[in-house]
Amino acid sequence: MRNVFLFILIAISHFGFSKKEKQTRYAYVLVWGSTQTETGAGHASIALEDTSGFLYYSHYMEDDGGTINTKIDSLVNVIGLDSARGIQKETPMLVLKFKVNKREYKRMRKKAIKLVPKDWTLLGLNCADFVKKVLRKTHYDVGYAFLISTPYEFVDDVFDHNKLAVKRGKIKTHKGHAHSFLKKEPRPVRYVILKWLGLRK
Repeated sequence: MRNVFLFILIAISHFGFSKKEKQTRYAYVLVWGSTQTETGAGHASIALEDTSGFLYYSHYMEDDGGTINTKIDSLVNVIGLDSARGIQKETPMLVLKFKVNKREYKRMRKKAIKLVPKDWTLLGLNCADFVKKVLRKTHYDVGYAFLISTPYEFVDDVFDHNKLAVKRGKIKTHKGHAHSFLKKEPRPVRYVILKWLGLRK
């Protein structure tokens, strides 16, 4: 009788754990620094992990290649897509991993699909704005920028406003190191201005 009870308890626990695991999804934010991009503005994109792959969104100006909206089989291919298409000079220097629940995932996907057809705008829907608006459908605080959202500001706000989530491993660095990125990365707005003036390469 005792063994039967123990078996039932284990089965219930396993079922509950499996069900909880199926509810878990992940979002990956890819970040290119100012020195990695031709414009000097940096770039950010987002991938939503699905049960059969990744839904990838990378929001560019039309002249830079337009928006990427596709399904990809592996994270390795997600990370390499923008550079493989020749839009970026190299793969992102930083990739952040966010743990989300099934409800948040559905809301993020719905928001991304809604925003994808909209034109890129500097002050309303640049690449960083696109990523932030999708992530605002979760419980994470991605901050609000003054005038222009930038990849640098996004990363800074994520780690400054979500310290408990970082500590608990709900936000992780999949590639690169956020601290060194923030320490070494030049501020994009200043960098772009100096680049336009021919004072930076």
